[in-house]
Amino acid sequence: MQRGEMSYRMLFLSNPMPMWIYDPATMTILDVNEAATVHYGYSREDFLRLSPRNLRPAEEKARYDEYARELPPGLSETTEWIHLTADGTPINVEIVAHTIEFEDRSARLVMATDVTARKRAEERLRLDRQLLQQLPLVIVVTDLERKILHWLGGSEAALGYSAEEMVGTSIDRLQSAAFDLDIYRAMWRQFIKYGRVVNNVMVRAKSGADLSLLTSISYLRDEQDVPEKVAWVMRDIDERLDMEEERLLTRLLESELTDAIRMSDLRDQLVSMVAHEFKSPLTAIKLYRDIIARQSHENDNPRVRDALNRIDTQITTLIDLVDDLITLNQASLGKLVPVISRFEMGELCRRVADHWQGIIGERHDIVVNTPDEPLVVDGDMRLIKRVIDNLMSNAIKYSPISGGVSLTLTQLADQVAVLVEDEGIGIPEAAQARVFEMFERAENALHLSGTGVGLAYCRMAVELHHGTINFTSVPGQGTTFEVRLPLRQPGYTPPDDDDAGD
Repeated sequence: MQRGEMSYRMLFLSNPMPMWIYDPATMTILDVNEAATVHYGYSREDFLRLSPRNLRPAEEKARYDEYARELPPGLSETTEWIHLTADGTPINVEIVAHTIEFEDRSARLVMATDVTARKRAEERLRLDRQLLQQLPLVIVVTDLERKILHWLGGSEAALGYSAEEMVGTSIDRLQSAAFDLDIYRAMWRQFIKYGRVVNNVMVRAKSGADLSLLTSISYLRDEQDVPEKVAWVMRDIDERLDMEEERLLTRLLESELTDAIRMSDLRDQLVSMVAHEFKSPLTAIKLYRDIIARQSHENDNPRVRDALNRIDTQITTLIDLVDDLITLNQASLGKLVPVISRFEMGELCRRVADHWQGIIGERHDIVVNTPDEPLVVDGDMRLIKRVIDNLMSNAIKYSPISGGVSLTLTQLADQVAVLVEDEGIGIPEAAQARVFEMFERAENALHLSGTGVGLAYCRMAVELHHGTINFTSVPGQGTTFEVRLPLRQPGYTPPDDDDAGD
């Protein structure tokens, strides 16, 4: 057996993930692996008689036809669809597709991941959180050291604090100065001893008002009945729940809420594990690619050179994604400390723009506006560069061919402002409140590659630098993101040789 055939069997035919190859010109499936036939319930012969369109239900076919018409050659993307199995059962799938050469023709390699169970769990979690928000309750989950992990129910409506303001801080910050500290300490001792305590607590809202709330504190336990978190449920002493609301609260706290919290924790652990596990093979792939490039140097075949360039682009994209996931996970655990230095921001912006112009060629003309004089800032240059990289990547990805993309740097008093503008598809109004959340993607962007990680990373990195990130967007006309960062980071004193630009 030739080495190429062996690799093909290992990477495609024997792959445990459902995969197939199709011709985008004729929309015929050219090959399929066993995992796909088993998962979808077709025989190999039946699967090869299908087209990618046949896998969609009627309501998805029009969307797929539009997607297939607008698919530029060579694009690699991740999209979500509804597919039908052989018996007509609908399943949610995440599709990763790449352009490849197959039997001397351009083809698409597709890998399908069934995310039906995940979608159902996410929908159940969404409905449960909606139900909790309708109850006139402050519901907070903390760790055993009283650090807030989840800010649920009507907490924001009752106390004025958003989840972004409260998660990661101590619940002790809610305690009113008018409340006797000895009573609070006695409550906590009683809770530690008995696992549950109920008492009136004086809580200070964001407005400064003191509220007397009936507070119940109880453990949330793991599968071995070991306490792992603490649930704080507060309500106005005059606010009474009816019997149905009491049953709903009990059910959610004892089962659904606990499951949702565990699901969130499991996702964080999974992200960390997958990110670290991907880093090593990606590094190895890059090493092998460099070896192939050196060995192929004498045979300067344009097709080989083009294939190596595409491999480079995909490896770089994946490594950047993995680095973003690792960094976000470190930040969520409080383990990320920016490495501050003093550097010239205009040079960094120009370097990022030049990098993207080299990748996209003539598809877009990137306009760069930076001050003539050096603009020196304090910051972790690696984190800030990734912020600008992510914003530029989005501006290019979501813009039509020849659509304008600009990168502008200005100084505003003791801050710098970085603006990235595009003339792309824009962000629907319904999705604008969630764009900085992890794994969130707008409906009008699902047909394009993306993971929903980049903007979450941007917000995290900017906030670590005591800055802000905002945007304005008009669907169909474009989006402008603005990052503002302080010129100087508090507590940072540069070494003598780092102070030259000041």
